[in-house]
Amino acid sequence: MRACHLASLLVAAGCSGESLPSPSAVRALRVVALVTETPEVAPGERARVTAAWVDPTPGRALEARWQLCAEADVGDPRRCAAASEAMDLGDGESVTTPPLTRPGVYFVLVAACVGGAPTLRRDLGHWRCADGGYAEEVFRRIAVTLAGPRNRPPGIAGWALTRGDAAVNLPLEGDAAVSLPPCDRAECGPWSLRLRPAEDAAETLPDGGREALSASFFVTSGSTDRPRDTASPGASRELAVRWTPAGSSAAVWVVLRDQRGGETARGATVTGSGR
Repeated sequence: MRACHLASLLVAAGCSGESLPSPSAVRALRVVALVTETPEVAPGERARVTAAWVDPTPGRALEARWQLCAEADVGDPRRCAAASEAMDLGDGESVTTPPLTRPGVYFVLVAACVGGAPTLRRDLGHWRCADGGYAEEVFRRIAVTLAGPRNRPPGIAGWALTRGDAAVNLPLEGDAAVSLPPCDRAECGPWSLRLRPAEDAAETLPDGGREALSASFFVTSGSTDRPRDTASPGASRELAVRWTPAGSSAAVWVVLRDQRGGETARGATVTGSGR
């Protein structure tokens, strides 16, 4: 039930074994998460969804358009954009749905562009940007359930960059900037990008089991040794990757997910190469 890239679904369907860029490398506008207070609501409740987007070129104007579809009406979320049943939810970085009255699954879709509002091309079944390219289309599921405890997003207790004795704590709120300290040549190397989940981040499942937490990491320059780290069910251990910076500045993002659609995103601008 996490946020999914429609373009990624299309690419995966036609993949022929060619080497693809790392999912952690953000080289164009990317919506890395669609965050909600809960991915499960009771009948008649509204859901507020916020896009966590990353642009490797700071300062550009970003615009988005939102839609809502019921799974019972469209089946496949890739049909939502051009479906006659789709409801336009307006623009902006966040959106609040109307009351969701019918039990079942709904798709909330966002189309994002740089330098102009997305335009729907029903003949193509997708949104397009002002330059003619495809918009960044991402959807997430919202479940309307009659009973039971609602899932909540997993909490983040802290995240940081570490290397040897050096540690740079990253902000838990806002889009703050931090600087990496310089290092002697003998001590230079990759940084560990570490996320510490809250102790209660992994909730109990309806069957009595525990959620398995995973963290996806995103950087606008440099490279990571892997795109994500996953804990065993019930564990709230530290999740980490190794990041080798490149250049003098980068946006760094992390998305902590449970296995039921809860996700929490944090981002920061990191300056200095740490070299």
